[in-house]
Amino acid sequence: MSETGIILSAPDEAIQAAAKAHGYAVVLSSAPAIVFERAMIVEPKAYIRWDLVEAGFEFVRKWDAAVALWRYEALAGEIGTPSERERTAQFTLDERVMVLAPELLFVRNSPEGRALLEAWHEERKYGNDNRLAFLRAYYRVKPRLCVLPCSWNGNVNVVRGNAKSLPPGHLPVRALRHLREVSELVSVEIAPGRYVRCKPGQEEELRRRLTNISRSRKERKENASRSQ
Repeated sequence: MSETGIILSAPDEAIQAAAKAHGYAVVLSSAPAIVFERAMIVEPKAYIRWDLVEAGFEFVRKWDAAVALWRYEALAGEIGTPSERERTAQFTLDERVMVLAPELLFVRNSPEGRALLEAWHEERKYGNDNRLAFLRAYYRVKPRLCVLPCSWNGNVNVVRGNAKSLPPGHLPVRALRHLREVSELVSVEIAPGRYVRCKPGQEEELRRRLTNISRSRKERKENASRSQ
């Protein structure tokens, strides 16, 4: 049995070509079975962050499964049919449960991982909402689940709670600008083992400002002591 690989539930030429380019073995199967030690189970047309796939496989060295949240503002009681929601609430005991996105699922070939897939396959018989079916399976089996942020499935809703679906490999312009600015910062040691970050060329100015702040605090303490 191969250590890692991708299980694609139905043919998808784009995903299959990308997987081959990244060196991943692909198996086409809709059965609730894991043919690798650690697998990424993918639905056709799913959003895949190929730069994070190895991280996903690493997560399921310890966890039985890893899956992203669907949307930060979506709750189980707001999707699916009334009968699906009613059945889901029987397991979750509350409809105010965040929804997961199992169209891209990392899973370990453990007893709990296999049981999760089998329960998910069974729960699909009770409606067409695949996400609620997975949620019920999770609550039935209770595997060790690593929940990932929405950005893993392409949903980014960090500004005013608005979800936005992004094409593969893209981030909002503001997010890209922030990442670029953070990557350009340098560390400045202000005390043994204590660091702050600033832009290159501003190190001395930062040290001077911090020294003035420290001196002012010391003077205020001394004045307070004299007044007593």
